[in-house]
Amino acid sequence: MILLDSKERLQHLVKEKCENALSGNDLKVVLEFARLYPYLDLSKEGLSLYCEALKRETMMELENRSLLFDCKEFVDIKNSKEEHIPYVSVLEGLVDALFTVINDNVNNLKQMFGEGSELLLAQKLYGEADREIHKLLAHYIQHFDLPKLAKFVKLIFILSLFFSECSYLNFFACFQENNREYFEKLLQQLGFPLDKLDELLQEIAHVCSELESFDATMRSYMSDAKQMIEQSNNSLLEQEVPKNFPAETKINTIRHQYISYYIILEQFNMQYKLYRVLTTKFFFLSLIMNEDNIHNEEQLISSSSELSFFVLKKIAIRAFNTYDVNAACAVINHISNTLDGFYKEWLDMNLRQQKGQEDKSFAEHLWQQSKKTLYSSTAIKSPEESKTTIIILNNLDQSMSNTYTLKGNGNNFSDISEKEKFKVRHCLDMLFEISKAFERIVERGISRYAQSYHGYLEASLDRFRNFSYLITEKQFLTGTFELNRSAPSNLVVSAASDVVGVSGASGGLTGTNLIPFVDHLEQSFRPHLFALSRQLTSANFDRMLTHLLQFFNDRLEQIILQQRFTFWGGMQLDKDRQRLETFFSELSKTRSIRDHFSRTRQIVSLLQLTKVEEVKNYLSGHNATSSGDLTSATSANTLSTDEILKFLRLRIEFTPAQIQKIKEQYSY
Repeated sequence: MILLDSKERLQHLVKEKCENALSGNDLKVVLEFARLYPYLDLSKEGLSLYCEALKRETMMELENRSLLFDCKEFVDIKNSKEEHIPYVSVLEGLVDALFTVINDNVNNLKQMFGEGSELLLAQKLYGEADREIHKLLAHYIQHFDLPKLAKFVKLIFILSLFFSECSYLNFFACFQENNREYFEKLLQQLGFPLDKLDELLQEIAHVCSELESFDATMRSYMSDAKQMIEQSNNSLLEQEVPKNFPAETKINTIRHQYISYYIILEQFNMQYKLYRVLTTKFFFLSLIMNEDNIHNEEQLISSSSELSFFVLKKIAIRAFNTYDVNAACAVINHISNTLDGFYKEWLDMNLRQQKGQEDKSFAEHLWQQSKKTLYSSTAIKSPEESKTTIIILNNLDQSMSNTYTLKGNGNNFSDISEKEKFKVRHCLDMLFEISKAFERIVERGISRYAQSYHGYLEASLDRFRNFSYLITEKQFLTGTFELNRSAPSNLVVSAASDVVGVSGASGGLTGTNLIPFVDHLEQSFRPHLFALSRQLTSANFDRMLTHLLQFFNDRLEQIILQQRFTFWGGMQLDKDRQRLETFFSELSKTRSIRDHFSRTRQIVSLLQLTKVEEVKNYLSGHNATSSGDLTSATSANTLSTDEILKFLRLRIEFTPAQIQKIKEQYSY
């Protein structure tokens, strides 16, 4: 009884001492005496008292460091309109201080009150942080008048409805470059901080990331502590610590407000900056600078494309740095809509305005392709016209790769649910579809631009048409060529160093100075292809070669059908084909360049057969992979059975009866 009475007296003395110290804010005394509570069977009261003392000590320290919104320094700043409260640095300091207190006292709490006891301290500090952060950030909203800015942007959106499309860009479009200063001045007079908008958005995004990180870290920390309590079966802590955390806090509420303001202001900021880049002639006409700050006068890519995607990339990264899935998805959707809308239409419109890039009716297309207008309509454009076209085509190609880069920046989210991952992937997939849209435009543009070079190809193909392949072994070995009877009587053939005129032809002409069509093509076309390889991006140059080869091989095949061949003529054609393939393959490393000659390789193989019966082996292998229909083909680059027989008829050694026999044998 005496011991029990002494224990009760000691408990009373310790409690009285701690209560007096706590009421007098003598927190060091409280912390020292609170350590005695577990030894006096007062663990429950001791834990609560110890955490309360730590909370008060922390808040006093924060006030001394001017990290609380109601401290004297903040009151003075709020009363002074000239000074600006360092909201972001205060938020960072407050969060760091709270985490420091928790980490510094974890071991002491575990030793005195058991595993998981730090949970109560975390909850008390989180409650204080919830109130202080809310007051700080609510004043931030009031100071910058974010609701007013959001309403202003929405007003612009409503005004844009009166234009052709629902877009801020059409509202901006009414202010041409000459009136831009007036527009920006008007915004400033209305209180819209256009010059500081990017800085404001950077702060808002940083605040959102800090709030998300703090809330997620604290909840994860408290969840781990709660799990420790459950595993240790500590009934004291289970009774003292609340079982559930608040689902919605003031921090989450104000973070949602910040996200909504961020999304709408970022949309305005993005589209206005993009509009300024695209409608400023300096950016469109100036070329990208290299590392030595010298204009790249060879590969023509204007700075407008790079600057546009620099803006978009910066905005996308900022959106992902908010660590809010909804904000990131909303901004990516805005970027996708802008790229698929104004940006793509702007490039497409400028491309169509270039000579040779306008849309044509079917009749106009036939007229342009006719022999009568061939050389006038496909003449090479002036350097300045070609330069502008190449700049736009290169910008389109660069936009494709930059869009892929934007898509790659969306992998910053890892600790999110599968539902949220699906949302992010869906938004990023939209960028992939937009890059395909850019590809379709650049393919069309390259196809039309390639037509301006068809004249050079036709000039060389005319030489092929006028040369005879009814040659003998001696002519093949000596390299002596003969003109067709239908060749012009005044044909002029340019040598590498002189010009040789051939006239008065009757019954065919021969001459060792006549330059083959392959030599003519290399001499006349190589300088242009070299210039294109330097000016176009590598991808666009490969596209250019692809379209030129499609035209060249189609025309070559048509002219072959107008020729007649001997065995040695087929050998000569194969020799020419090898030189052509080597010539074009040296210009590009793309495998598809050689694939364009697959049909030509098949044709020359048929024209080199020694006997007509040798085609049976070819047809047997062909029919094993085809349907047997004489007009069918396994692919666009494979000759059908009907085409095989058609090319066999070009050989003068093979009689119609022999070919008919082959046709009947392989006809089903």
